[in-house]
Amino acid sequence: VWQGKAYTLLADSVFYSGNQQQLLEWYDRAIAVFERLEEKEELIMARISQAFYLLMWNRFDEAIERIDTIELIDSRSMKTKTRVEFSMLMVFRNMLYDDDLPGAIRRLEDTLDYMKRTKMYYRVDDVYRTIAICALYLKDEAAIVDALQKAKQYTNFTDDVTMKIRLAMTEALYAIEYRKTELLHQQIVVMNQLLDGNTEFIAAFEMSKGVYFALTGETEAARQSFLKLLEHHDQWSKHGFVDQAIYFEGLLIGTSHGCGDEWVPLIEREVGLFPEGRFRSHLMSLIKKIKG
Repeated sequence: VWQGKAYTLLADSVFYSGNQQQLLEWYDRAIAVFERLEEKEELIMARISQAFYLLMWNRFDEAIERIDTIELIDSRSMKTKTRVEFSMLMVFRNMLYDDDLPGAIRRLEDTLDYMKRTKMYYRVDDVYRTIAICALYLKDEAAIVDALQKAKQYTNFTDDVTMKIRLAMTEALYAIEYRKTELLHQQIVVMNQLLDGNTEFIAAFEMSKGVYFALTGETEAARQSFLKLLEHHDQWSKHGFVDQAIYFEGLLIGTSHGCGDEWVPLIEREVGLFPEGRFRSHLMSLIKKIKG
């Protein structure tokens, strides 16, 4: 069992090197070990992780093959952590492949009910934030505000800085969608305070600043943020498809406010690789408007 776990750790450790094949091979080895030993829980987690990585690399056809296999498993027998990870993977299926955001929200709400029954609150902030993002694309402002408030209650209770940063980034998305520049500025200030002394490039932070400057008419400052975002594309291209879609939309908002358009061909090319669905059609419609 520990040998199988070691293989998963080795796989995770090579993620940032960009060696996709090596990572997948380590997970294949782990899966083979867990299958031989009939370690169901470890096996499911390894399969889920492998599918998540494929989604992050936009290798959608391979990801859906693995998701289809995992979906046959009865989630009721899983432990809490495994069940939540399984649920989040199925939510991404709803969002990306099925274009079923209401279905994604229902699954997330079922996950929250399960947490309340078991009193095991694993990744609860991520669950609420994902509900908010789904509601954002459904243009259900009441649901967005409710999910963000509940996520905030949890992060305030735990006082986890990383959680607070992620929540501020999500609230910034809400502010961008509804053009609430004052709220967007507040979230940028919050992120800046929480990131104090951290020199690491944070794509969502740079995108938020760029959009804020664009919306308030500070075109040159906005352009500098967007260029910095574009310069670090190799880093955020490793993020999940939802994050990439958000960054692309931020850049397109910049273009529509006169901050430049050199990133449009890149966006058009990469969005063209997305499966048919809401994210692809939404971004393509923005590109079409820009091109006239």
